[in-house]
Amino acid sequence: MTDLRSRQTGAVAVFAAIAAGAGLAAVALAIDVGRLYAAQRDLQRVANLAALDAARVAGGCMGEPENPASAAFNEAVASIGRNTVRNEVRPVSVEVGREQRAADGRRFFEPIVERTNHAVRVTVSRAAPRRLLPLSPATGDLAAVASARSRPYASVRIGSRLVDLEPPVLDRLFGGLFGVPGPSISAVGYSSLLEASVPIDDVIDTLDPGSDDEVDTRPVSIAELLRRTVESLGNNGNAVAAGAANQIAALADVSATLLPQEIVAIEREAASVVGSALINAGDLTLFAAQAASDSAAIELLYTLPPPLGDSTATIRIVEPGRVASLTTRSAIDGEPNFAANAQALLMTDLGIDLPQLGVVAALPFWVQLAQATAEVTDIRCARHGQPQDLVTVEARTSVSRIGIGHFDDPTAPDPQAQPATLLDTQVPGAPLGLPLPLRVRITAAAIVDIPSEREARTFRGPFPAEPQTVGGPDTALLREALQALPSRLDVDVQLELLGRPVGVVDAVTGPVLANLSAQLEQTLRSRLATTLLAAADPLIARALRDAGLTLGSVDVNVIDLVAAEPYLFTR
Repeated sequence: MTDLRSRQTGAVAVFAAIAAGAGLAAVALAIDVGRLYAAQRDLQRVANLAALDAARVAGGCMGEPENPASAAFNEAVASIGRNTVRNEVRPVSVEVGREQRAADGRRFFEPIVERTNHAVRVTVSRAAPRRLLPLSPATGDLAAVASARSRPYASVRIGSRLVDLEPPVLDRLFGGLFGVPGPSISAVGYSSLLEASVPIDDVIDTLDPGSDDEVDTRPVSIAELLRRTVESLGNNGNAVAAGAANQIAALADVSATLLPQEIVAIEREAASVVGSALINAGDLTLFAAQAASDSAAIELLYTLPPPLGDSTATIRIVEPGRVASLTTRSAIDGEPNFAANAQALLMTDLGIDLPQLGVVAALPFWVQLAQATAEVTDIRCARHGQPQDLVTVEARTSVSRIGIGHFDDPTAPDPQAQPATLLDTQVPGAPLGLPLPLRVRITAAAIVDIPSEREARTFRGPFPAEPQTVGGPDTALLREALQALPSRLDVDVQLELLGRPVGVVDAVTGPVLANLSAQLEQTLRSRLATTLLAAADPLIARALRDAGLTLGSVDVNVIDLVAAEPYLFTR
């Protein structure tokens, strides 16, 4: 019996040893797996933070980097250093690209550098923890991937076309736009409308339901657009501005439509991000009114002061201004990426007396105002040490060209000046020493370009910011251009005798006609110089004032900044 117990005790000891070994192996395996899981989770945390930090820098929220890919890589490396105790984690790759959405709704990263740098994908690696149990599966290196996106958008407006207009001018303006007697819009009402803002998604459906993250390409009813503007203003407690917008909306053609991308400059992929960004209600209303007119052009006619006599001037607003929600990147897919004032064309006939012929030639004089544009060049989002957002805007404005000639289609997207016929008439030949009546045909053309003003302005939050004036009166540049215009005049004088009597030869009439041609050309240049300096300067100033346009300076301000924190969309 004693021997049996002794043998059983030895067997138990063996089984106990085996069980203990198995238990230790299980514990070691559990520890190895746990350490592996913890290392992978910590590595993913480091990758997430690196992607978020890199996206913030590459996206432009800390200033626009010259090389987004390099800036993203440097920030990812710095982030890895900040968030690891030892230099165990290595960056494998840092790519810039954009966030995309698959048909099933899954979001993924697409590395297309040339189109946009809104998103960053970071891949990191580290060696797996050393194994406690030699029999544990080999792991090699661990890897983690994270993609993040960050993109700030600033809503910008430029110009104050209607701020100083009196009610009668407003009535005439909107009457011309809609082809009906103008509404009696008070200056107070429209001034309030100019200062009001509405969210983009209150007035247009920014996303196309059939295409994820695409700006809706379906036409929008102008009447519906104005109605939504009125509702948004009313819901935000701006009753005065809502009343002014409602008066304008009442005149809108219910059949007129426009495309959303014509209303506001906005990148397609940004539609879901900036839908709640603010745009100026006055600009929006004026744009809709201009789009509702048949030719998108406004004519303001009036009698000019002496010495222009009974001439009239016509101002055509060739292209309406554009409000915008902007990034610091250039436009993609040809979409505009700037806010703009209206592009206008002033045309008038200057009366030039030709005493040699006893007639007055109508010399077509024009001034083409380029769009005053504003682009966002830098955004600094609020962060530690900088409590306010900063947006830097670069604006350009000028009277772009002045000249002599006419436009076949002043409402074309890029109106081109053509030589104009100043005079085509028949005059008696006897007072000129000629035996027969004379046909006189004079054509002329001239163009002088005026340099533009380009200035940068920084706006500090909270927004909307106070407007800042960019550029100054271009009176000196304008006067220089007016003085240079006569020397740029290309004149063609054609003289033709109407018939040829017997005995009259070219040797007799030729010198007379050549001398008369030279006199007419010299008179045109001399009278043009005198008339321009005496009348064109005040003509331009008055015409622009009556149209509500600006000469040489514009008001720029930032209405809103959408700068949400960076977010992860894949990991």
